[in-house]
Amino acid sequence: MAEQKQSQKKKSSNKPAKVEKPAKQVRVKRLFRKKTPQKKREQAALQTQKREKALQEQEASYSNERYVSPEEALGPVIYNERYLKKAAVYRYLRYGIVILLVVFLVGMLNLFKEEITIENFRYLMRNVDFELRTELGEAGNISYDSNPLNTFAIYKGSLAQLSDRQIAIYDASGRSSYTGNLHYDSPALASSDKYLLAFDRTGGDYSLYTGFSQVHTATTGYPIADVDLSDEGVYVIASRSKEYFGVVEVYSSSFQLMNKIQKNKYIASVDLAEDGKNLLISSYFVGDTGICTELMILSIDSDKPSLLLTVEGTVPLEAAWISADRFVLVCDQGVKFYDLSGKLCDEYDTSKKNTIEYNVSLSNSRIALLYKEATDTSVYRLCVLNADGKTVLEHTFRQPVEEITFGEDRMILLSGNTAYSLTEDGTVSRFEHDVAIRAAVAEGDALYLCTATRVIEPEWSTEKN
Repeated sequence: MAEQKQSQKKKSSNKPAKVEKPAKQVRVKRLFRKKTPQKKREQAALQTQKREKALQEQEASYSNERYVSPEEALGPVIYNERYLKKAAVYRYLRYGIVILLVVFLVGMLNLFKEEITIENFRYLMRNVDFELRTELGEAGNISYDSNPLNTFAIYKGSLAQLSDRQIAIYDASGRSSYTGNLHYDSPALASSDKYLLAFDRTGGDYSLYTGFSQVHTATTGYPIADVDLSDEGVYVIASRSKEYFGVVEVYSSSFQLMNKIQKNKYIASVDLAEDGKNLLISSYFVGDTGICTELMILSIDSDKPSLLLTVEGTVPLEAAWISADRFVLVCDQGVKFYDLSGKLCDEYDTSKKNTIEYNVSLSNSRIALLYKEATDTSVYRLCVLNADGKTVLEHTFRQPVEEITFGEDRMILLSGNTAYSLTEDGTVSRFEHDVAIRAAVAEGDALYLCTATRVIEPEWSTEKN
């Protein structure tokens, strides 16, 4: 057995051993057959240098005689001294205008900062086509809802319409710049250059408006007897209180209380002077001789009157300024003319006449009276007085007329479907419409004739005397 194992080992030892092949050598260049980024950059730089060198050699081969300088091409520069001087003047003028504009803007901001409001800006933009809440009938006509309590006024040339439910402001083209809801049992309007005042005579509520918004609202809590406004924005409210029969409150344009006058007398009317600095108050009470009228003049910011006058035996209707130094008292006895000292300057007696309507115009310095004679009640007579109490116009109507309205150079009276226009030279014109004319409002050259639902444009025809 041992021999067999040895013979097997010998056989196995005689078998040649397996020889491993050596590793194949690979050249370095074959590992980097593809270009590396560094190599690419180097080759790109070399190509760029070659191109630049070729361009330089090509430029050097060209002759310099082929090129000219800008001076040789355009010629010598020529300066126009006159033009340069004018240009300098205009340059300085431009700077001066810019400086003046800045000074003007700063000055306006300081001097008129109270007038720079969003309401005034909106008023300037009133004709821009914003979304307007109005109903238009015919082109340019103003239309509104029919309401027996409709009342009208002119505010900055626009028509203001107030009912017991709504207030609206329309311009002449028929656009509504503002509409709002109100609940007034007895609506009334008053206006000035700055504000429009709407108030409820019985409820005591009132609101002030600009052309585009409601700016203030308040209430007296008691019926309002009368109101008035100045063009600067000062306004007066006459009412009463729990303790006094008559209370007159004066407010500034920023709605601050400036003065408060309290009386144990009933207020008949209040009227601000044209400059808005003095206030005229008429009130009445029961004296020893019957009903008496008290006239008071005082500064809007003072509680000390410059005039306190009692007129016995008269029932006041209204006391109003007729000029800067004269005022009138319209009462049951007629029209009395006073100066600032309280002296009775003139008087127009209507004690034997049945006065139907009257109107006092400070801008025209006129008083218009519409009355009937006691002996002939079928005839309506119009009498117009000037500030001195002199008659400047008289006219007779055979049909009922009402509502005297002063325009710039005429008066408007209404009679059903007819409107009359009268001037002081005696010219009478009339306008007939197919429906009743309910109201006429005028200011300057603006005139609105209002029916139950819309404003109409009159076509006047002159009557023969």
